[in-house]
Order: sequence, then structure tokens, then C-alpha cells
Amino acid sequence: MEMPFYHSKRKDIEINMTVSLHDGELQFSGYDFGEFVAKSSVGQGSDEYEYYLKLDEENTKKAFEALGVADKSDKEKLQFIVDTFKKDQGFSGFEEYCEKHDIEAKFFSWP
Repeated sequence: MEMPFYHSKRKDIEINMTVSLHDGELQFSGYDFGEFVAKSSVGQGSDEYEYYLKLDEENTKKAFEALGVADKSDKEKLQFIVDTFKKDQGFSGFEEYCEKHDIEAKFFSWP
């Protein structure tokens, strides 16, 4: 199951982020592109930047328990994450939450 987490489009950048739950693992996925990305250090000369924050099954359970939504449906869990963290620094806010609660989340980006 996947749902939109954040979308923004300006003349120089478009940002698309989703949050998903597959096989018991929670993942945030992001894809930014445009002139702003090409000029920034994250793009490393490319106008595309992809990034992921992923929790394995054990840490996904731990996160849902800490958030108090372990007994909710997958859709309700994802909606809770969107509603709670979208307004508070996006998935960076979720990553900080994980650090504070000793929940392991792995970050990957390309390029």
C-alpha cells in the first residue's frame, strides 16, 4: 500500500514524496528534479535526486507501537504518518522521531 506524502512544484523544482507499507516494511520515497537540484550539492550536477528512508519489519512494528497505531489498518497507519509528520518537517521529522525512540531507519540517496 502506498499513498502520497508531499508534492510541490515550482518553476525550478518539483518534489514528489510517497510513504508506503509493503511486506511489513515502512518506506518513504522521494524524487526531486529540476534546475534547483542541478545547482545544489545533492544533485551533484544532475537535475534528478532520489532518496529513501526505510525501516525493516522489526523497526516498522516498533515505530507503529511508539506512535500508538499498531492496532490500526495499514491505510490508517500510513494516513496517521502523513497527517502527523507532513506538517512537521516532512520525512526528516519522522527520521528525527525514529532517532529519539531508538528506531533504526536507513537512508539512501542517488546520485
